Amino acid sequence: MIDGWREVLLGDIAEIDLQNLGSKTKPDFEFEYISLSNVEPGRIVGPLEKCKFADAPSRARRIVGEGDILISTVRPNLLGFARVGSDHRKCIASTGFAVVKLNKSFEESYIFHLLFTHQLRAQFHALVVGSNYPAINSNDVKKLRIVAPPLFEQRKIAKILSTWDQAIEVVEELISNSQAQKKALMQQLFFGEERVFGESWSEVSIGELGEISGAGVDKKTKADEKSVRLLNYLDVLNKDYIFDKDLDHWVTAPDRQIASCDIQKGDIFFTPSSETRSDIAHSAVATENICGSVYSYHVVRLRLHELWDLNFSAYAFKSPHFFRQAYQLCEGSGQRYVLSQRYFRQMTVHVPSIQTQRTIGIILRTMDEEIAKFKAIATVLHQEKKALMQQLLTGNRRVKMESTK
Repeated sequence: MIDGWREVLLGDIAEIDLQNLGSKTKPDFEFEYISLSNVEPGRIVGPLEKCKFADAPSRARRIVGEGDILISTVRPNLLGFARVGSDHRKCIASTGFAVVKLNKSFEESYIFHLLFTHQLRAQFHALVVGSNYPAINSNDVKKLRIVAPPLFEQRKIAKILSTWDQAIEVVEELISNSQAQKKALMQQLFFGEERVFGESWSEVSIGELGEISGAGVDKKTKADEKSVRLLNYLDVLNKDYIFDKDLDHWVTAPDRQIASCDIQKGDIFFTPSSETRSDIAHSAVATENICGSVYSYHVVRLRLHELWDLNFSAYAFKSPHFFRQAYQLCEGSGQRYVLSQRYFRQMTVHVPSIQTQRTIGIILRTMDEEIAKFKAIATVLHQEKKALMQQLLTGNRRVKMESTK
């Protein structure tokens, strides 16, 4: 043990789940509810659901206060941990969280950062490994082993790490603002056509635009077939462009499928099914002829009859109007939703002249490149902070303390 540091159990330095709403709570008591889905690693994300106790989910019971730490006890390996700030001090959290209220001999920010270290993650992993359901309970949280220096050193370490948090927060705010600006601009470009460009756009059905094919290749490998790379569902979902260098899943296919399921520059691929409606009809465009590759039966290919600007193709099917059609037309039972080719052919998009396509494509591609630069900076900051945390929170690197004289 490092000189001056000590190991304690979290339950010895904190109250866990100190306050909960009881059965005698007034039915009209109103609050904002923090569900498991509202917590991402390091933060609470909204919007939060507003509830009255009588109508609230049965899990809405944990009373939280400013400075508390929320630890998701359901799939803790996903790091659903967050601090409660002034904005959320009067909220009610799910019983899927352990609510940690530290005593004054420990720095809340220090303990919070400690949750993301290898040492604590290993403890969470040991608690859920081998279980049928990856969850822990409040008693498990109380038994977490915490190693910490004296309080004044905790505060110094927390201050250093908070500086990194502030830098990350600034960059992520830039990303969020840029994405919101892009979304608003897309709405104006695709549905304010005459005001922006002074020309009428044609509303065209997908079936009129080109050849649609969903008879793709499976993921099997057979000795008597040729090896090819496979364009998968995840190569399309939440992507704009498909690049040759990104395809690395090898399968085999017969010659007839290699010929019919090829990938040519300008081909647009869509996701026809998903567990959620919101993931239906996402699209990405092939930026080049990708030799020796085929597409999976989990995606649909649209090969246009006419030449479109490549960048415009990447964005033309991402408007709220297009996704709204997919949301309404897909069919399913709640476990799986599917957009049939019959309905897919009926969906429509608005198409301008090739000159306007090029203008819109350049504008949106430029905005995406700016967002990508911000994301790259955020990634570097996260990596550097993670490395610094591992050094500071284990004592491998000690902070300089001011003289007490």
